[in-house]
Amino acid sequence: PAQLEDFVPFPIPGGGGDEDVVASPGFTLPSWVPIAGSVAAVIAVLMGAIPALKWWARRRRMRRLLGGDISAAWEEMVKRLTDLGDSPDPTETPHEIAEAIDESMTPLAVVYSRATYGPTSSATAAEVALVEQSLEQTTAKLATRYSPTQRLVAVYRPGTILPSWWKKLRNRRRSEG
Repeated sequence: PAQLEDFVPFPIPGGGGDEDVVASPGFTLPSWVPIAGSVAAVIAVLMGAIPALKWWARRRRMRRLLGGDISAAWEEMVKRLTDLGDSPDPTETPHEIAEAIDESMTPLAVVYSRATYGPTSSATAAEVALVEQSLEQTTAKLATRYSPTQRLVAVYRPGTILPSWWKKLRNRRRSEG
């Protein structure tokens, strides 16, 4: 008991006492998390926007085709090939392009050439049906011709949805540099 008289109590950190209790801030996110989340959201929007815009443009072209505009089907095929990185040479005829791609594209090339360079620009219902069938068969052939990776890259390649003035500006910069 005599030893306890000289005992000086030492404060224990966090042990309580007379000091005011300060609430801990709890769990907080690191400062980089909101920035990374914003960047991820922008990337997600862009990754969804490109395929959505391509789908919308394709839908418009198919409506034009149903209305008898054969050039819409040809435009669709050229856009698909361009997205796949196999853009047709503009100096070749539609028949030459079709021969280079697949024989299933030949009916599309023949009807397109006739509609574009022939005496009448309107197509009959039978020609529209033939072109639709050719377009479907060619699309199926393209699925086997190109790898899944090439097809995935084609979905997200933005070149075919960019406005024409953007392409002209890009081409001019390439030729100057």
